[in-house]
Amino acid sequence: NLGNPVSQADDAICGGDVTVLIDSTISADIGFLQNLKKIQQKKIPFVAVTSAVRVEGNEYKLSREIVWEGFSYGPENLFAGEVTEKIREMLDRTERQNIFVFTSGEKGKESYVILERVSRPPHLIIAGAGHIGKAVCMLGSFLDFEVTVIDDRPEFTEKTLLPWADHIITGNIGEALAKAEKDKNTYIVIVTRGHSNDAEALKNCIGSDAAYVGMIGSRTKTELMRRDFISRGWATHEQWEKIHTPIGLRINSETVGEIAVSIAAELIMVKNSYAI
Repeated sequence: NLGNPVSQADDAICGGDVTVLIDSTISADIGFLQNLKKIQQKKIPFVAVTSAVRVEGNEYKLSREIVWEGFSYGPENLFAGEVTEKIREMLDRTERQNIFVFTSGEKGKESYVILERVSRPPHLIIAGAGHIGKAVCMLGSFLDFEVTVIDDRPEFTEKTLLPWADHIITGNIGEALAKAEKDKNTYIVIVTRGHSNDAEALKNCIGSDAAYVGMIGSRTKTELMRRDFISRGWATHEQWEKIHTPIGLRINSETVGEIAVSIAAELIMVKNSYAI
């Protein structure tokens, strides 16, 4: 109970009750945990379902299962219909919460079904390994993105220079982006060393299913590129409007670090509002 007089004496303004489920028989679930790890490695989004049915006093009978797209949650289970619908919402991301708890029974005698969504980490692709690309790489890793950095300059793609990157590709940026998977879990940041390289990178991801495509550049540069892309048929007006350019939130950034923070903030904003 976090709402008792002790909390008030310490000038706490938050409180409430919390219920903690302690599993003392975790060794019985080794098989479940091993399967969970295998599915995670395959990068398949899934929901872990834990049923805690009260048996006597504070003792519960626990059961666990993993469900993913195309699953079946049997009618014999607690809250079968409601849980099935909630799992579907969690898998298609119409449900924003990563954890959801169903409760039955009177207070003090409850049984629970706990749903935990486990998704693959968002994939951040950074085109350009210069100062800004390097700074965004560091922040992206800190924000739990799986980070890929692409550059055609070997001297910029040494692992010692990009210790936060999960993957480093040295080669033609446009070709690498063309081959990259670009789904609704993909976030692309274009910060190459020049206008022509930015354009080549953008050509290979505009109109894709990526959740985010952002490109660095002044308003003058991006307006010229917009006209060029549309006149050449490389993009429609609607496709261009989805590009975040000039990239980053408007926080009057000046230094490399500040620009990287503005980009990271925009990535967070899109990631936490985009239904994937």
